[in-house]
Amino acid sequence: MMDHFRPKRILEVGTHIGASTAWMASLLKRQALEDGVSFSLTSVDVKDVNCEQTKYWLNFGADCSPAERMSRLGVSDAVRFIASDSLEYLRETPDTYDFVFLDGNHRASHVYREIPHVLDRLSPGGVVLLHDYCPDGKILWNQEPVIIGPYEAVKRHQQEGKKLVPLPLGALPWETKYGSRLTSLAMLLKDDR
Repeated sequence: MMDHFRPKRILEVGTHIGASTAWMASLLKRQALEDGVSFSLTSVDVKDVNCEQTKYWLNFGADCSPAERMSRLGVSDAVRFIASDSLEYLRETPDTYDFVFLDGNHRASHVYREIPHVLDRLSPGGVVLLHDYCPDGKILWNQEPVIIGPYEAVKRHQQEGKKLVPLPLGALPWETKYGSRLTSLAMLLKDDR
């Protein structure tokens, strides 16, 4: 998706240990070199995931903080980390984004409130990618409990008449987990017809 859409301004909601941040930053760095343009990636998490006192990342087996990983990748100047509640950040930032990866708080009530703010921060032609979207609220992998919040949030907006269209990616051409090719990623589109 990143290769297809080639976004320049990215927002990630939910940094955690920075795994997705690293993948996106690496790809964006390559694209920036190919296209001769710069990029920016903002990653927001309710926790200070780079705090040297708590070393949050060690609790999840990471060998360094997300900020240190960006330094190792040579993209520190293009990536910024913000410790904030996503709703507070989305309400206050004047920034717009070409690509938003929504992977923070997965409670339906929280995602429901994030969606309008994310759509307001989206530049024309921008893309929203939801993580942990389980179509029809059904389990994807028997080894994991279903995460129903993103699905319920989108469904509630649709029931209220908002023209949102989730497009679950379904299966990918490569193995994801548990020997399957399934993914819980879904694009979220506005139907402006």
